[in-house]
Amino acid sequence: QPALLLFTSGSEGAPKGVVLSHRNILSNFAQVTCHINFTEQDIIFSCLPLFHSFGLNAGCLMPLFCGCRIFLYPTPLHYRIIPELVYDLGATILFGANTFLKGYARYAHPYDFHTLRYTVAGAEKLDNATRELWMEKFGIRILEGYGVTEASPVISVNTAIVSKAGTVGRPMVDLECYLAPVEGIERGGRLAVRGPNVMLGYLRADQETIQPPATERGPGWYDTGDIADIDAEGFITILGRAKRFAKVGGEMVSLTAVEGLALQTWPGFNHAAVNIPDPRKGERIILYTTCREASRKTYQETVRRLGASELNIPREIIYQRHLPALSTGKTDYRALTALAEKAAITSEEDESDIW
Repeated sequence: QPALLLFTSGSEGAPKGVVLSHRNILSNFAQVTCHINFTEQDIIFSCLPLFHSFGLNAGCLMPLFCGCRIFLYPTPLHYRIIPELVYDLGATILFGANTFLKGYARYAHPYDFHTLRYTVAGAEKLDNATRELWMEKFGIRILEGYGVTEASPVISVNTAIVSKAGTVGRPMVDLECYLAPVEGIERGGRLAVRGPNVMLGYLRADQETIQPPATERGPGWYDTGDIADIDAEGFITILGRAKRFAKVGGEMVSLTAVEGLALQTWPGFNHAAVNIPDPRKGERIILYTTCREASRKTYQETVRRLGASELNIPREIIYQRHLPALSTGKTDYRALTALAEKAAITSEEDESDIW
């Protein structure tokens, strides 16, 4: 029977209701405990929002199921306060997203996190800079995982024993995966999963009944919409969202890769790439960044130095003091795309006035 109705963030499209059953939630708890050893002696510090699957299931329900103590804090954004609370409580497990973990490391004392047994990152890609900062400052290896609301939410995770940097770990026990080929993308494919933790289905505004998941392989399979690669040892690497690709001059360009190159050019800043229609090349890439000194010339130098394709070079690089974010901490790409489209329309109107 349905246990939870959680709405997706709507970072790229209209939010949908995800219906999770009691079996989904309990199955994912059982799967996670095969990979991460929760004990009754653990103290979980949970500051992720409870309306988000990661915060509710991993940060609250799962610890309750195994008898852990949980300290609930209302926001992950208090970068100065949270490290002190983790220290005062003697917390042993911390869940967070890359953005938040980076903020804590900036303000924390090197001894604040000395009691942590597990620090698990999810919800967004973990930057190498954040991973290295935690290891240098605290001697802690962040374990990166991957999940989606539709999978209750954990699909894979690195563990203290089985881990590979740059990946999101191996799939959960009893979870099947396959990669569906995507036109124009040579490495990897769309990741689809099936298992006891996969949702009952979607509840959409325009439909009265729950729509169960299905792919070309049949019912029960859920298409994550993420482009991934699975190596010979079974470790999953997330390459980007299927929707987060631009078609420039007939070639598929990963917007995630564009952001990655920006991060290597201007580390320590936030970057977000979006694509909008272009009458000449099909689509154009716009990069928003919090680095005031950012320029295309500097970005081009990084692309050439790393031997990357010049198709990754954005048409425009725009400084934005703060990138819009959803309440979950994820970048609000819909807001940025709307901003870019509005700027493009204004630019075209200005040109038509001139001519």
